[in-house]
Amino acid sequence: MEFSVRAAELTTLLESRITNFYTNFQVDEIGRVVSVGDGIARVYGLNEIQAGELVEFASGVKGIALNLENENVGIVVFGSDTSIKEGDLVKRTGSIVDVPAGKAMLGRVVDALGVPIDGRGALSDHERRRVEVKAPGIIERKSVHEPMQTGLKAVDSLVPIGRGQRELIIGDRQTGKTAIAIDTILNQKQMNSRATSESETLYCVYVAIGQKRSTVAQLVQILSEANALEYSILVAATASDPAPLQFLAPYSGCAMGEYFRDNGMHALIIYDDLSKQAVAYRQMSLLLRRPPGREAFPGDVFYLHSRLLERAAKRSDQTGAGRIRLFSFFSGIELTSLYILLINIFIYIVSFSAGDVATCDGVGGVEGPPSPPVVGIRVAPEVFEVPPAPPEVPFLAQQIIPDLQREGELYSRFLVNTLGENPTLRRITETISVQTRIERLIESALVHSGFNPTRIFENRHRIRGIVFYPRGRALSLRQYRSHLLSIYRLGTRDTRAFQRLMTAVRNYDLWL
Repeated sequence: MEFSVRAAELTTLLESRITNFYTNFQVDEIGRVVSVGDGIARVYGLNEIQAGELVEFASGVKGIALNLENENVGIVVFGSDTSIKEGDLVKRTGSIVDVPAGKAMLGRVVDALGVPIDGRGALSDHERRRVEVKAPGIIERKSVHEPMQTGLKAVDSLVPIGRGQRELIIGDRQTGKTAIAIDTILNQKQMNSRATSESETLYCVYVAIGQKRSTVAQLVQILSEANALEYSILVAATASDPAPLQFLAPYSGCAMGEYFRDNGMHALIIYDDLSKQAVAYRQMSLLLRRPPGREAFPGDVFYLHSRLLERAAKRSDQTGAGRIRLFSFFSGIELTSLYILLINIFIYIVSFSAGDVATCDGVGGVEGPPSPPVVGIRVAPEVFEVPPAPPEVPFLAQQIIPDLQREGELYSRFLVNTLGENPTLRRITETISVQTRIERLIESALVHSGFNPTRIFENRHRIRGIVFYPRGRALSLRQYRSHLLSIYRLGTRDTRAFQRLMTAVRNYDLWL
């Protein structure tokens, strides 16, 4: 029996087979580990890999490609490299390093890759954002004009911090830099309770870099007891974590904060502290055999922080009107985006702190061991900067910090003790004595105990009283300088200016 195949049937059969042909397969580019050690893996065969791309080893450990060389790729391992062996396969993921972001992150403690470490299960309903993105351009930004209340009387009244600003806080160990950050987070509880919409709520992201696990646990407890975790995210790369995670943590925290800014909300990011990130970056660079610079830090250590801090911005109304505020701490040399640097790395701070200061909009120095922990302010600092804020607040700062104070302090320190009983120098000493007594009273009025934020506008009339005469008559800046100049020229025994000034200060309640 013969079978005849018609052309129409054959065409239909072929079309059906082609349509149903299985094409759902994935081709992965893979390489092999040439050498591994100290958290660095050299991989051969990944010819199309991108800089900063995430890769996955056969053991499930992930890493990031940082060195793209002719013969191999230098990959930094996220985690322990003990499970990686020579000859193991390495697979490209095709994506740049990203982390989860969104409101589902609020109240959670995550690592530098966004993986929860608080034991409360996996994250739900979130999006992913790249950790490295370009900072907003000039047209997208708006001038900083809204103050952000920190709850610290000395800061909010004299050196206010604006929304969208970058503030650098430098100080020695155990001087209260972290306490300033925690107080700022706690103060947002009462500020957010008055918010009528999400666009008025300020969300906080705290990035702990190289800190002890016990310190992070203590911070979580403080925020939990104050019900501040509901609007906060904690990113922890502790001292026991590998250097790559400590390097990545600030960028991950910034990506999480940018979610709120880009969706018309406000965010505060606290980096505590960036000096440890630079040390981790130095370790990675040396192991990758990059050319070292001063104190073995790589040449792009300035760019390491500048590209991070530039991402803080107050966006214009046309681009969403969100703000992201950076607090950066450097614990170390006596000198908010809030960031901290460390004193035992003194040479490192000297080498690039000038670049970080130039990147920031404001700089604050913390000095002296706070025992008990308090936050005050020096009335006559050598360098004083008033960042943008409502005009009434900087005006107060200008009234109590005349140039004559700084001039008098220099004479007192370097001349009076060496030149003896010179009449001119004696009058200088009397003037300095008056200034010092006034400064001590003002400083005591601005003292703030730790973890006890205060609304500055509740005590605004008392703070203004620092520059008031008795009977309600205002003491202007010109009159204040005139009195000090009179004391300097005539001495305290020959003028009534001293008594007037002391009476003005003594008769007013300076305690807030």
